[in-house]
Amino acid sequence: MGVLVISSIFVQSDAKRRRVIEERLINQVFEIYDRHKVLGLKDRIGQVNMSLDIIESYVNKKNLLIEAGVGIGKSFGYLIPSLLINKLTNKPIIIATSSIQLSEQLLRDIRSISDKLKIPVSSVLGKGMNHYGCASRAFEITNESNYKKKHGAKWKFIDAVYCGTIKERSDFKFPIDESTWNKINVKGCTFEKCNFKDDCAFYHMRNSIANYSFTTDIIVVNQDLLIRDIIKRNNTGKGFIASNPAMIVIDEAHNLEDKVRSALTTVQNKLEIEKLLYRAIKRLDIDYSKDVKEFIEINDNLFLEIIKNVDEVKKDSTNESERYKVITSDKIDYSKLIKIIEDIKLTVSLNEERNRERENDELIVELNSLLNLYRILDNRTTDYLIWATQNNSSSNIELHYCPKYIKDVLKQGLFEMSYPVILTSATLCQDGEDEFKKYEYIKNELGFIGELAEPKPSPYDYQNNAIFYISKDMPHYNSHNKREYLDAAISQIKQLCDITKGRTIVLLTAKEDMQYIQDKMKLISTSWEKHFQIEGSNQEKVINDFINSKGVLFGTGVFWEGIDIPGSDLTQVIIVRLPFPVPNDPIIEYKTEIASDSMTEVMIPNMLIRLRQGAGRLIRTETDTGVLAILDSRLSSNYQKNYSKSTLDSLPFNNITESIEEVERFVKDKVLINY
Repeated sequence: MGVLVISSIFVQSDAKRRRVIEERLINQVFEIYDRHKVLGLKDRIGQVNMSLDIIESYVNKKNLLIEAGVGIGKSFGYLIPSLLINKLTNKPIIIATSSIQLSEQLLRDIRSISDKLKIPVSSVLGKGMNHYGCASRAFEITNESNYKKKHGAKWKFIDAVYCGTIKERSDFKFPIDESTWNKINVKGCTFEKCNFKDDCAFYHMRNSIANYSFTTDIIVVNQDLLIRDIIKRNNTGKGFIASNPAMIVIDEAHNLEDKVRSALTTVQNKLEIEKLLYRAIKRLDIDYSKDVKEFIEINDNLFLEIIKNVDEVKKDSTNESERYKVITSDKIDYSKLIKIIEDIKLTVSLNEERNRERENDELIVELNSLLNLYRILDNRTTDYLIWATQNNSSSNIELHYCPKYIKDVLKQGLFEMSYPVILTSATLCQDGEDEFKKYEYIKNELGFIGELAEPKPSPYDYQNNAIFYISKDMPHYNSHNKREYLDAAISQIKQLCDITKGRTIVLLTAKEDMQYIQDKMKLISTSWEKHFQIEGSNQEKVINDFINSKGVLFGTGVFWEGIDIPGSDLTQVIIVRLPFPVPNDPIIEYKTEIASDSMTEVMIPNMLIRLRQGAGRLIRTETDTGVLAILDSRLSSNYQKNYSKSTLDSLPFNNITESIEEVERFVKDKVLINY
């Protein structure tokens, strides 16, 4: 297939030019899909329609929301038009995903499409600083006296980064703890000024995705990096990813709101605040020792008050959030804290050391963030949400704050650009009679401006290949009977996993529930091996162990999405509880406060997106068979909850039962024959 040559088109009228471009692109899409067998592509009408929708969106310069069900080949559905548009315009396409794993899979898909279509494509994967090793920082450590003795066995990691044998964290074939990695990852990069730039993977990546790079056709980044680029561009007018792409595609867009909030969240803790203070006054000639002493005393009292507050919240058995509401105290002299920081900031800004301008600018940004924290705590500004988290010990408290309103960031930096933005995922829609109602929740959450595509349903035969079991006699889960509920769940989990002979993922919504079930399950003898999520670790090993043993894997968080285990290795997904968001989480609490009907506008839509993601782990190919089991009896006919119908309608499973005997018959007839 040849590359389009259309330079003569651009002298025509805008309307006529768009028609010609559209016709050529559509013809090329049909030419590709007409030859799908020759090209090794599967015949999927949803994928064809998705590609055509994206072409139309590009031609009309309209943003697009498009749900693409499991199995239509979503990545090929947007990659094919992306490659054609790239060759048409000679401008890069930016594709953002929600995780590094998905980004790496996308690079493999790009190479596959490029080979099939015989279109040469240059692509790059952009990741944040934290993923790369910094030879300059490692060099500084190796020059410390007795650094081998000081760092013990860890010096080998540091030396590997300094020598260039390790360029990214993923290059390590063995675990490396966070504290060691944080000493040698890229932080405060000096770019062109760095003596190690010629052999630096981070430096070369940033050049490949930069505004002045004209050699990269497809730029793949995770959503975090794209959002940070948008924020930087909004704040300074200059970003670090190509500023004028032909198009942006955001995959797994159901995560976008959380990613934006995360990127806009500032984190402060007592130790880092003190370090910042000493770092600032160290370069000043004025003696601030008296002010610093007073500041630290007040700040210490502030954090003691917050620790007491968190301890009280944790005693509340109804609290399941790991984010703790911060209640401001009138015992703290916020005015004094603010005045001291403002004085230091002013002195730093007047510092005329030319060779330290950049350091001074960075200091001022950090001091402004700290000032903002105290203004929020003092209720001088009400445009932010604030909460506390606690790690390991009771004294290890971190304060987080983020803007209440994120829509303006996306509107200015994404939805009002000169190029179209495509948002896609398998779980963008809610139950509804038309496109507007189906996309209403995600559209409102993101402040989306643009067109709504007809959702592309999954082509898989759920009616014949899957059964959906709803437990009808589980106790109602609440803060007073968690153990009763979880004990009943364990009994059902064992019964269901015995039926499928393992090969099951059990999805939980709370770490506390996970720990309780893990402790109990370890005491129970089973014919199948038990595997449990490893907190704070890469899950690849535990997933591989689960697949190899044909056992049962218990997980929460990351296991609800992005896990792709096709075939008979996974034949059952058990969801222990409907994944409603925690109502006392400060972000959810804020959303419910401003909603006219918190249940229908916040709680149910959040639950349905996560439920659909979890259920989507089961059927991954045309021939997969299996069981989706939801142990939460609120969906059963016994309860008749008002959201039951919309929940069931949002899932593609048609063969629904409340009889475990029927599950057993289905597994015997449809599932076990595949083992």
